[in-house]
Amino acid sequence: MSLQEKKDRIKMKKCCFVCLRGGHMAKSCKSFVKCPICENKHPVILCPSLPSNKKPETEVVVQRTDPSVAMAIHMCSGEVLLQTLLVRLRSENGKVSRVVRLVFDTGAQRSPVSNIVRSSTASQLKYPSVGQEWVRKSLFGGAVTNGRIHYKYKLRLESLDGSVKRIMEVLEEPEICGELSRVPRGPWLKELAGKSIFLSDFTSECPDIEILIGSDYYGSVIKGKVVQLACGLIACETLFGWTLSGCIPRQTENCAMLVTSLLASDWNPSELWNLESLGIQDPVESLSKEERDSEAKQHFLKTVTRSEDGRYSVSLPWTSGQDQIPNNRSIAQKRLETMSSRLVSSGNFKIYDDIIKSWEQEGIIEVVPQAELELPAHYLPHRAVIKEESKTTPVRPVFDASCKGKNSPSLNDCLEKGPNLME
Repeated sequence: MSLQEKKDRIKMKKCCFVCLRGGHMAKSCKSFVKCPICENKHPVILCPSLPSNKKPETEVVVQRTDPSVAMAIHMCSGEVLLQTLLVRLRSENGKVSRVVRLVFDTGAQRSPVSNIVRSSTASQLKYPSVGQEWVRKSLFGGAVTNGRIHYKYKLRLESLDGSVKRIMEVLEEPEICGELSRVPRGPWLKELAGKSIFLSDFTSECPDIEILIGSDYYGSVIKGKVVQLACGLIACETLFGWTLSGCIPRQTENCAMLVTSLLASDWNPSELWNLESLGIQDPVESLSKEERDSEAKQHFLKTVTRSEDGRYSVSLPWTSGQDQIPNNRSIAQKRLETMSSRLVSSGNFKIYDDIIKSWEQEGIIEVVPQAELELPAHYLPHRAVIKEESKTTPVRPVFDASCKGKNSPSLNDCLEKGPNLME
């Protein structure tokens, strides 16, 4: 509607031009209403300075409420990595936390806030709004969105190990951007491991971007250490961990050479539908994975043993012979304390405790001697999965071998998976 159409509609409904309620006129309205644009006494939809009320002929106005920042150009691209990582987002009272996926976008430039959180994320953690802002966004190609009110929040961000904590002021947005690629498998992972660089956003279970950090906070969280890999990717260290960005290298030379060789030599026409002859096969990194899988299988066959009671055991297949992983006792103990308090509050602590004691009686687990507690060791944090509808196992422990500390790998990162034998 134009400004005049809005006024006519309010007159027809016999409502106040200040609070938009019926039963009185604007001159007798006692409501405290202040326009955030011109600061006069009227609602923002009746402000003459409102862009939608002006409607200049030279301006292109688009309606969009989904991807609203410079990230829109990357939504369909799976060949370029952006700076993403995982962080822990904690509620205002500190009792509830979530691991979310974050992206750095230096193209997001707006004062005073260029940082965004998904509306659903802020709602789930019950963040109270600390204000509102009227925002219009300038997109690629010169398009400008219609302005709308955004709620403002103060987020409590933490690194996954809890060593770094920051409070950031952000605006809410229903959707930040489309799906962004995570770091795929490739030779760059081995190169990163050789430099003691470990990524958090590698096999993330939360693919959606829930937080965007723009230019105003970007400089304060970048440590300044940048490592350029042989493949051209760039690793950058931040307060919340390492990120990897750049164009993912494509290896297609082998396929092209194979097809050329096939067409230039004597060949059987039946080979045209042979996929391997056409070069449709795994890339180089997949071949190296096959070699690793073969080594893991041979390792299993060499080390598997069976005890007198019929139990099988096998030594752990360490990657590259590295069997030293960091001591994460503090992380495991912190998780244990948090989980215990939740079990007590939900009334399931005794059930969980009985399961652990029964394992000890059956010889599945044993108490670590006091003298060995100070030795270098790696701990598996565990949590309770509660399924009230299950009659047999309403509460069961689940162990987390993906737990990693700051700049250190998890147990899963240090072990070979081996071949998939399900088929």
